[in-house]
Amino acid sequence: LCGYALAVKVVPDLRGQPSRLSWPASRIAQTFAMAYRDRTGRSLQIVGGDDWLAGLIAMRAPNRPSVFSQNRFITAPWITPDRIAREGMLIVWRARGAPAPHIDGLKFAGSFRFPWPPMVRARPLIIDWGVVPRHSALRRSIHTGAVGVLSR
Repeated sequence: LCGYALAVKVVPDLRGQPSRLSWPASRIAQTFAMAYRDRTGRSLQIVGGDDWLAGLIAMRAPNRPSVFSQNRFITAPWITPDRIAREGMLIVWRARGAPAPHIDGLKFAGSFRFPWPPMVRARPLIIDWGVVPRHSALRRSIHTGAVGVLSR
């Protein structure tokens, strides 16, 4: 119990950054799964982004979508250009003033704000998101494995 208190309250307060244990994971996953369905009319099958955020959504979303790790084919061989064209994809990133990932055809959808649990003193977590629509023609960078999406 003492270790948990240190991990969740004391150390994050000292660092000025909430612990990953404090993330409102279920709320984040449900919000993005519903937003993706509202935007596309389909259930979420692929979520791309940094490993932590995309993985958190995939672990808690109702149908457990695949993670497109770091938005790169080389780090996510289970995701193919054909699969993205067939299923579409949600892309998420922490707002913190960062621009959207450089993925051609990514349609910015907006931002969601998530409050931290009451014991955490921090600004709300802001996550930006966008959709790569189904039926997109994709190209793959041979050198980096990064994805480029060309809208049809």
